[in-house]
Amino acid sequence: MIKITYAQECDRNSRRTSGSYFYVRTHSLKEFEFRGKWYLEEGATFSVYRSEYHYYPLSIEFWICSVSEDFEQNRISIYPSGNVASVSGKFRIIAESNSKTYAPRLMEWWNKGDGSIEYAELCAKYLKPRIKEIPQFELEKLRLPQPADTDAVLGGDAAFQKWLSTAAVLGGKRASQQKSG
Repeated sequence: MIKITYAQECDRNSRRTSGSYFYVRTHSLKEFEFRGKWYLEEGATFSVYRSEYHYYPLSIEFWICSVSEDFEQNRISIYPSGNVASVSGKFRIIAESNSKTYAPRLMEWWNKGDGSIEYAELCAKYLKPRIKEIPQFELEKLRLPQPADTDAVLGGDAAFQKWLSTAAVLGGKRASQQKSG
């Protein structure tokens, strides 16, 4: 389990016309505190959203991250120091955007997805080329069953011999029958 420390922020004026926001979310957990610690499994993902508004959005940023013991300590924060509006732990950033066009698109794609690292990499791959949707054939590839590490795979001479014996039986006559007949 990888420890991720976070502190969210929601600071807005009384009329809600301006403010700054910093939210941290993950698909693997449904409920969490406004500030605290997560213990996520190897390969889990989370997202970070930061924005500033003054009647309209001044800036929007969105990050998709994955955690692993092998990654270096990382930090995303609004302020250079302190635990206000920050997330830290052993994670890497898979996809990020800091523009008013691409950040909402990345956030929309991420919220529609399954929260996997493969889906996050697809989001990163198709974000900048001005594509409004991830192509359907790429999404269908994610749904195909993938071989597991424990699956047995025939290789080398054993696979060839199995193919040869099957081809000989399915072809009708065996080589010994063809010579005599």
